[in-house]
Amino acid sequence: MYHMGMGNIIKICAACGASFNATCGAARFCSDACHLAANSDKSGSCWTWNGSLDKDGYGVAKLRGRRVEKAHRLAFRLHNGSIPDGAMVCHSCDNPRCCNPAHLFVGTALDNKTDCVAKGRHIKGRSVHWKAKLTEADVIAIRADGRTSYEVADQYGVSAVNVQQIRKRNTWKHI
Repeated sequence: MYHMGMGNIIKICAACGASFNATCGAARFCSDACHLAANSDKSGSCWTWNGSLDKDGYGVAKLRGRRVEKAHRLAFRLHNGSIPDGAMVCHSCDNPRCCNPAHLFVGTALDNKTDCVAKGRHIKGRSVHWKAKLTEADVIAIRADGRTSYEVADQYGVSAVNVQQIRKRNTWKHI
């Protein structure tokens, strides 16, 4: 619900119900905090972002002024203040959709990698990468399977080229 007034669009915030001046009719929230609250499920330990996700599974918010920010960075900034230039906001819970400020900490890329290795989440020697569709057992079975690459690919939900690369040992070299 909105109406025009003195060149502005007056809208009602979808999160808190307050009226606010919007620069366009698409605006739904009066503040970045309301945007975060409306798109976060706080029923568990992790506050799960239910809005848009990027290719790596991190929450992405389109904020007032049309700028885009990752949801966990927004949550950290709103609850803890500014983020130093070049710093990363890392997850202690290892959940990329989490935006619970208690699960977030500021660090460098090295801090993030050290945390990853300490928790055993790095991919070297792992049986399953967090983004992988296949397991080591699948790779062994694919290499032993005498069917065409297309038939095997259909079974595992991957491309025929992926199967060929596995068989040539161009990928999954550690097996």
